[in-house]
Amino acid sequence: AHRKGLKPSSRRAYEDALRTHLLPNFGRMRVDAIADRHLDQLRDLELSAGTRNRLIAQMSTILNAAFRERCRRAAFRATSVKQDQREPEFWSVADFDALLAAAPSDEHSLVLMLGGLAGLRLGEIAALRRADVNFTRGRRGALHVRRSIWQGQVSTPKGRRSRAVPLHTRLRAVLERWCTGLEEEDLLLATADGRPLTQSMIKHRVRVCEAAMQGVPTRAARGATHKLRHTFCSHLAIMGVSVVQIQRLAGHASLRDTMRYMHLSPSDLDDAIDVLSRRRAGG
Repeated sequence: AHRKGLKPSSRRAYEDALRTHLLPNFGRMRVDAIADRHLDQLRDLELSAGTRNRLIAQMSTILNAAFRERCRRAAFRATSVKQDQREPEFWSVADFDALLAAAPSDEHSLVLMLGGLAGLRLGEIAALRRADVNFTRGRRGALHVRRSIWQGQVSTPKGRRSRAVPLHTRLRAVLERWCTGLEEEDLLLATADGRPLTQSMIKHRVRVCEAAMQGVPTRAARGATHKLRHTFCSHLAIMGVSVVQIQRLAGHASLRDTMRYMHLSPSDLDDAIDVLSRRRAGG
């Protein structure tokens, strides 16, 4: 859990996994006595497939490190649990407009737009400063996403890359009002005493808007704030934006993350066959 370079949220997740699952199951066993059959205890836990796979991967990492250091045995290979690929949930254009219309203040609108029109993660929203808003970059201006905050600890964004996201027209209008009077180093969103909003505070602002929506079933679903980011990526895919452009805008470290949205693209496969058809026709 003290590996160098780990993001604070990752370190916390590893520590929680050790305390809750790995030490209770394996803490009294000799490392060289642990075999793949013992990991069945992890595979049989009543947790999501993704969580079980993360536990298995963490245990495999621990065992491989121990084997390299002490036992000099061949690498330990664990079999993962089959994991269903769920399509990301997102707001339709009409429902997202209804969500924005329900926002009781510019602060609430800003939270919704930073997620749904710029694709920022919770920690990235919390870490934004006035200096990160550039109204003169390019034709639209841009948000510079350089930092993330998790439980008060500042680190780089997920994937360890900063990025610039051009400003949507509606987001720019709100930001122009919101940034008036802010100093360069002021947080864009902050508590009354100037501290960053916690992730719980940001989630609460989204739930307030959801509860006030007209004509749409309200649901304070777990992960609803990340649904805003899914909305950003999904709408880009629906409009035919390329997978590489979506990856850059969303800050995905792996193209595999972006590919989750590309089934929504109406033209990607048609365009591919069009190219093939033109080639055959010309050949």
